[in-house]
Amino acid sequence: MISVKNLSKKFENNHVLKGVSLDIGENEIFVVLGGSGSGKSVLIKHIMGLMRPDSGEIFVDGVDITRCSSKEMLPIRKKFGMLFQYSALFDSMSVKDNIAFPLREHTSTKEKDITRIVAEKLSLVGLSGIEGMFPADLSGGMRKRVALARAIVLEPSVIVYDEPTSGLDPLMARTVDDLIVETQNKLKITSIIISHDIPSAFRIADRIAIIYKGEIVAYGKPDDIKKSKHEYVVDFLKTGLHL
Repeated sequence: MISVKNLSKKFENNHVLKGVSLDIGENEIFVVLGGSGSGKSVLIKHIMGLMRPDSGEIFVDGVDITRCSSKEMLPIRKKFGMLFQYSALFDSMSVKDNIAFPLREHTSTKEKDITRIVAEKLSLVGLSGIEGMFPADLSGGMRKRVALARAIVLEPSVIVYDEPTSGLDPLMARTVDDLIVETQNKLKITSIIISHDIPSAFRIADRIAIIYKGEIVAYGKPDDIKKSKHEYVVDFLKTGLHL
């Protein structure tokens, strides 16, 4: 689905990505783990075509997006849905209008069809019948589900989750993990998760990449990651898994 080859990016004297290479398979849950400032967010922005690398290649469905023009990037970007760290719902809009926003902005879908599609997506995330509510009326978990409904409303083939469990208590974090897996099973899409939540990553990931100072220092299935002898990886996992 996605292949990154020797990706490098520098901001002035800060070398944020240093020859990063990885592959993300179709229909898998792939977690990019790393501490603050490790380069994980910059990596994801490149994969989504929001940044241009200094060097390297990024293939999405066989297309090298580093060579695409802005116009050529439009259909590529439509392959991606995004669930932001704090849901990023519009407080002044109803649940229906929040979910319908991408449809109204990027398609010519008729209002009667928008109503039907919004209802379908809410049903998929287990929140039927709340179209008239506002974000202030919702619990944290419900806001995450509404944000997910908005992320899938254009039927992307990839969903990117930005720190989905950040700031949540362990019970709510597990609920969000279950939501990610449930969505994966229902829609058969590729899920990319940016996180520093180690227990969450090992609970749901098919594969994990750990990034440190702009380099991939561990990459593989969760059990393979646990066997890593890299000094940073060993210390990093100890803090989250209590090994």
